[in-house]
Amino acid sequence: MRLRPLASTLRPLLLVLALLLAGAGLSGVASAQSAMPRYAELQRDVDFWIRVYTEISTRQGFVHDARNLGVVYGVAALPDAPPGSDPRRDAITAARDRWSAALRAAADALTAGQPLQGDAAWVHKVWRDALGRDPDAGTLTAALADVRFQLGQADRFRAGVERSGAWREHIAAVMRTGLRRDDRVTLAGEGFTIIVPGADERTAVNIAERLRRRIAQMRFPHLGGEARLSASFGVAADRKGDSADRIAARARHALQAALARGPDHVVPASEIEEVILLPAPPAASAA
Repeated sequence: MRLRPLASTLRPLLLVLALLLAGAGLSGVASAQSAMPRYAELQRDVDFWIRVYTEISTRQGFVHDARNLGVVYGVAALPDAPPGSDPRRDAITAARDRWSAALRAAADALTAGQPLQGDAAWVHKVWRDALGRDPDAGTLTAALADVRFQLGQADRFRAGVERSGAWREHIAAVMRTGLRRDDRVTLAGEGFTIIVPGADERTAVNIAERLRRRIAQMRFPHLGGEARLSASFGVAADRKGDSADRIAARARHALQAALARGPDHVVPASEIEEVILLPAPPAASAA
């Protein structure tokens, strides 16, 4: 879960904080959208897992191809029974058998030159959409070994997000213990803004590093034994003539640079501004 930075009307120094919740079935990926190219296969896999965590609950599951996550045959409903129970296992087996039979029927029909009908026509269409071309009988036959079932996670994910929100006041309280008497943590919406009056950028970076280590030590038993928080900070010091909005914008830019490097980073605004403001190299003189 990513907590987005907030603008602030306070000064003279801002630390804008983003928290990424990881563990217990939840994960946060800290990266700027432009930091890494999205190849087609990677995007296909990302889209599949987004669907798992947003579209279907733990009483449903996708029957899909294990190698090509763009191939989803259908959604199987599960009985209201404990996880791992015989009724649930039987429902999963029946769903896999159904689509395996459809793949076999489609492959046989293609081999015999016969028309496709029902589930066989559907699996052929699913593979055609995923490949961008008509699958042959060999492709569909090979897919028989890769029919898998993936349990939905939307209800668990939603509950985890709600529980993590309940911890935000606790997180803010923990951060306050690592600040000076006059420093302020404001919490609103989905983020935190930390005001550090009178500190220079180096001092603020040290404070951010201390908070980052303290947050990493926190544990959330309601989210599972391995659940933990990682924190990335953007730091911007007041410069002569800067408005509060300008300071906040510089802090947010620094935060995006920190997130692009991955979780658990602290980036001062001056670091990225120095790169931006470096003079262009002199033009090569003509020989």
